[in-house]
Amino acid sequence: MPEFSDYYNNRIEYSAKVTEVTLLGILPFGEMFEVYAKPGATFSEGERVQRRDQSFGDQVITRSVSDNGTDVVWGLGVGVTFAQVFHVRLGFESVGIDEDVLNTRNDTTLDSFVLEGQFRFGGY
Repeated sequence: MPEFSDYYNNRIEYSAKVTEVTLLGILPFGEMFEVYAKPGATFSEGERVQRRDQSFGDQVITRSVSDNGTDVVWGLGVGVTFAQVFHVRLGFESVGIDEDVLNTRNDTTLDSFVLEGQFRFGGY
């Protein structure tokens, strides 16, 4: 909250319901390896409750923000198939989050590394 110039302890509770729609493009290399890209969009309903306690005083400020929005999601990764039926992917995903929901100066992202294991039936 830029309108307050003192020092505050800032606590934010954030919850969201996110629906993700993506495309998965896979480029295989030989029998075992692949790289993939995953572009898409997220449709979110987010809610934030912020509480600020003045560090050197007794002022407490509370406010809530709700936001529905559409943001970009993307991912990149690699995969390896073992023994024709076991497949492992290691990837990176990034989901956009609107600046108003988290009370930041710019839009931000939720970034994660993904390790995925698959058993593929009919691989023989």
